[in-house]
Amino acid sequence: MQETSRSDSMDAFCQLFGVPRWLRQATRLMVGLEICMQDNALLVKQVCKLRWLSTMESFPLDGVPSSLQRRRDLRPGKQRGQLLVAADDYMQIRVVWEGAPCGEARDTLQLAKSGKELLVLHEANLHDRGQAAFKEVYKRKAS
Repeated sequence: MQETSRSDSMDAFCQLFGVPRWLRQATRLMVGLEICMQDNALLVKQVCKLRWLSTMESFPLDGVPSSLQRRRDLRPGKQRGQLLVAADDYMQIRVVWEGAPCGEARDTLQLAKSGKELLVLHEANLHDRGQAAFKEVYKRKAS
């Protein structure tokens, strides 16, 4: 579950991407992050209360860029994902967007020593617009 009080606003990120105001409001409905491994790939799902706004990304474990998939910013066009680093408590992934606006993002995921908290740093660079970053903090849901 996302710890919204400890997470940064996505406003600068949304502004960089030119996200419409109604969709900016919808980003406040992001509630969680699900991470699992399946068929030699790392799957990362950003969970939203509005199901259509949830995104699923696949990152092959061998570090090869993924096949084309839906863009996380929901714009027309596709993206490719790549797992750059994977360790017991740390991962770094890269997403490259094709089409307009083109650019890339790096997400760094760091698991706390307790194993109950995940810090995610998102950094994006749009080639013709600039850069933005924000962090999210997630607490493991009790099972």
